[in-house]
Amino acid sequence: MSGVTGQLLDALRERAQAALAAGESSAAIAALHEALALQIDPATPPPAAHGRAFGELAALLIELPEPGALEALFNRALQVFQAAPDTTLGDLVTTWNNLAALYHRHGATEHRDRVNTLICDVARRYDGPLESGCANIFLRLGEMFREAGSFDAMAVLDRQVQRFMLADPQIPDGTRALWLQRYVLGLEQSQQGSQLEPELGQALADLAARAVPQPLSVGACCMLLAVRHEARGDWTGSARLIERMIVLPGLPDRELTGALSRAGRAWFKAGEFDAASRCCLRAVRRRAGLEGPAGQASPAPP
Repeated sequence: MSGVTGQLLDALRERAQAALAAGESSAAIAALHEALALQIDPATPPPAAHGRAFGELAALLIELPEPGALEALFNRALQVFQAAPDTTLGDLVTTWNNLAALYHRHGATEHRDRVNTLICDVARRYDGPLESGCANIFLRLGEMFREAGSFDAMAVLDRQVQRFMLADPQIPDGTRALWLQRYVLGLEQSQQGSQLEPELGQALADLAARAVPQPLSVGACCMLLAVRHEARGDWTGSARLIERMIVLPGLPDRELTGALSRAGRAWFKAGEFDAASRCCLRAVRRRAGLEGPAGQASPAPP
């Protein structure tokens, strides 16, 4: 049995790809078993690249009728990751996710759920940098938990996606806004919104300060959080959130007028009568056609 080298793993992957392309499943299965026969030197810490190569080969061959061998190959990848000094969270999560897919494919739902719970538990404790591939897995798994009615698990994974969205400057503002709407709705379902309201408020303030292409998404998030404040009698907090919605560039007239009325009511409940009067007067002026977009007076009729 040979030792593991990058060249051997690359050669096995190329053979497996060629076999699959030619429809030669027996040759692909042979490559799978050759990979399992490779020896890992316990005296030398392997690089994480070897673990990725094992995991990628198993994922490539996942449709083969060899669930036991494929499970062993995924576990071989995890064994390498345990020993490698350069393993990342993305390495582990990607391999666990593919292993769960293997279990799902073969009806081993108990094993699949155990792996998915492991991913969720790791996400609950993790606070370091996040790779895009890892964030995408958290996103998809969070949606799966939502469909299953496991809203607490969904909220844990969604919070990691939110961290990634806020940290990556390459993500367009519009994508951030659409994601934020889903995030807030998910927190409503999980009943965890109150724990993260300061974080969400800051994210909304950041988005509202830019020319966001989806003002309705940000506005919907503002309104959802405002309702949470109202439910516990915090009318000032509600009014301030709705005021953020009011200043969003590009907010449609109907939504702007409705937000002004809602803000006026909230300010009135909070005892801030001057602010209430200002918002209500603006809402009346808009309904009468006396105020145009962004608070500007409408042109006089000819």
